[in-house]
Amino acid sequence: MSTYNINFLVSRRATAQGRNMYIFTLSGFPRARLTAGWNLNRTPVTHATFYRWLDLAAIEPHHSDKKIVLCPISIGRTGVLSYCVDAITGPPIHRDSTEFFQPGVYGAFYADGRGYSGVVGSTIPRISFRELDLVVAKEEREFPNSGYAAKNDIPDAIKGAVLNRDGGVCYLTGRSGSSEVVWIFPPLVALHDPTLSGENIYCADNAITICGSLVDTFYENAFAADPENDWRIVAVGSLPAGIPPILTRIIGLKLPRSSRFWQLNLRYTLQVHMDGGEANPDYSHVDPNTWMEELGEEKANLNDPKWQTGIGKEIMEEFLAQQISLAGSYTY
Repeated sequence: MSTYNINFLVSRRATAQGRNMYIFTLSGFPRARLTAGWNLNRTPVTHATFYRWLDLAAIEPHHSDKKIVLCPISIGRTGVLSYCVDAITGPPIHRDSTEFFQPGVYGAFYADGRGYSGVVGSTIPRISFRELDLVVAKEEREFPNSGYAAKNDIPDAIKGAVLNRDGGVCYLTGRSGSSEVVWIFPPLVALHDPTLSGENIYCADNAITICGSLVDTFYENAFAADPENDWRIVAVGSLPAGIPPILTRIIGLKLPRSSRFWQLNLRYTLQVHMDGGEANPDYSHVDPNTWMEELGEEKANLNDPKWQTGIGKEIMEEFLAQQISLAGSYTY
């Protein structure tokens, strides 16, 4: 698909992530909700790999009899911040294809062509490990005796075991020197993951040595390792200038137990950069009816900057569409 039209509003977060692939959930087909996307310029991906990632990142499992397929679609508007499938513009993308996804707008369907009744991605995007730390730090200031933030502390015994095991060598760069021990999948995140119920997350297999200059980037979920793709390191976020070159693959710590934590890290990282996308939460303070009343009563100051915003333009377009429809309904 070489051309596509973005005639819908996208969240500020998704825009900041540079997404150019948009995936709509069609659980109320033809109603459509933007619940996932991807930056294909930063992270090109084959059809087969992206489907695997979609399944991995799914909040609700894509069971074998309900595997989704993506089809190129065009989007129409049914109201302000309300969208539907206008047309299916291309054939289903095969799940095992080794071709690369192209930028565009896609809808999730069952193999028989029905709109997928589950949710692809999520209406609520994940926050990064670092953002979670900031949220917890704020709660700690308000409730200083909660001890919540301390759950992410690495016990000295584990830190010593990891330093002894790794010899101070960074798993992501292969370099030795200024390094730190970090969690692969932080306990604060793991505590809210029902798939980890009863598992021991406080262990050396869930920690690695990395260069100190990479710690913030790692906890911003800017990259992750894919155990099912020969441990390739996948950059999915912005990497700051001046950091050491990152290896293309992780070369150590591939024990079955550590693989589990790397898979969880990848899943969470995908959710951070894939989930969400609809703009509704960004405009929760806007009442479209009030704005349209201004237009209807000719009280609107069209030089007001609000009418040049995305939501302002969409409200004006919807108002004009309603006026045209109303005029067409008159009989003479």
